[in-house]
Amino acid sequence: MQRQEVLYDSSKTFEFVMSEAALRSFPCPRQVMAGQLDRLLSLDLPNVTIGIIPFGEVALMPFNSFYMLDDEATVETWDGKYQERDEIYARIFTMLMDEALTGDEARRLITAAAASLRETLGTGGPDAIVALETDRIHVNDRSSHNGVPGP
Repeated sequence: MQRQEVLYDSSKTFEFVMSEAALRSFPCPRQVMAGQLDRLLSLDLPNVTIGIIPFGEVALMPFNSFYMLDDEATVETWDGKYQERDEIYARIFTMLMDEALTGDEARRLITAAAASLRETLGTGGPDAIVALETDRIHVNDRSSHNGVPGP
């Protein structure tokens, strides 16, 4: 949670874009994913934009994940991370955000993914998203996961 404190610095702006598939896949235990979706729903800050590319709308699919800090992109690949100062990543990001839904439309997609997950967890209404205690969450070393090097 400490890493997220920067989101509350109103002198900075943040834009995140992801596919709807990212909301509906489980790279972690389902209870943890429920907590992640809950966190996305609770994140309502004027300096933060979350874009969700809905199923069937992807005109561009990047081969690797990347993030941008100012004009520098960090590209994540299977064998590590590297930094790029190529404007192509800024253009790709803009193209992805152009395909994405934001605001209330993005919130509806996140809410639908959370509801679907609650059904798989065998729970009921909107209050059923699992509240996780931080002392029960163990962060794995990303340098190796199932024998595959992490980014």
